[in-house]
Amino acid sequence: MESLGTVLSEIVQVTTIIETEHRELYKFLDEDPMTLTAAKKSFGS
Repeated sequence: MESLGTVLSEIVQVTTIIETEHRELYKFLDEDPMTLTAAKKSFGS
């Protein structure tokens, strides 16, 4: 089983790809950009 840090890191990576490469889909994410920034810093993504 993957650790919580690994799963969160993967979520941040996929979310970042959606945010940067598929901007038309970003509006459908139920995520606050500040949360993503904090997660990126916390998990080194």
